[in-house]
Amino acid sequence: MIGEITAIPSNLFDGSEKFVEITVNGAVFSPRQKLVSAPYALAVAAGAVGLTEINRTDLDSRYLDASNLLSGTVPNALLDSSSVTLKGNTVNVANGLVQLNGSNQASIGGGLILNGGTPLKGYLSTSTPVNFGNISAGSSDSKDIPLTGAAVGDVVLIGAPSDADFNELMLYGSVTAINTVTVRCFNPTGGPINPDSKSVRVSVLKH
Repeated sequence: MIGEITAIPSNLFDGSEKFVEITVNGAVFSPRQKLVSAPYALAVAAGAVGLTEINRTDLDSRYLDASNLLSGTVPNALLDSSSVTLKGNTVNVANGLVQLNGSNQASIGGGLILNGGTPLKGYLSTSTPVNFGNISAGSSDSKDIPLTGAAVGDVVLIGAPSDADFNELMLYGSVTAINTVTVRCFNPTGGPINPDSKSVRVSVLKH
């Protein structure tokens, strides 16, 4: 075997072409034999190939594509949050997997549970200009805001505008019909208030 008696220098295979020349009793055999892929494996020891030798540009569609990948299961012990990212892929949402789209937005199947609490299955939100009328002292006015997906019984959160008049008013809301949130504006002061038209944020939590 080549290299068994005289060791092959570790720096011999530098990427340039190499040939084997055989001499018997002074006679040189011809032609020389060009070394191809297999002999280069002699220079690769266990652990010799790492991240510095192989990077993402080495694994392009010529060598790694869907036809080269097999279906199967990866043990949980081989997965951790720092090394696995699902982005732009179709996943089994019914089993509670997280899917990230191209904008790094997450879709969580089965709902989100925080510290063992009630699952949050959906969050809806819209911002729209609302023009309440002149509200007398101790009275209220209401406006209906369309919000697709809202259902009676959902939790409603109201984001009031930063405005001097609205600082004196109380805003609250509820889902009064499918896809409709009614926002009520109450005047608790001793005089009338006629607020300007302002954008109000309406958010719905679905459990």
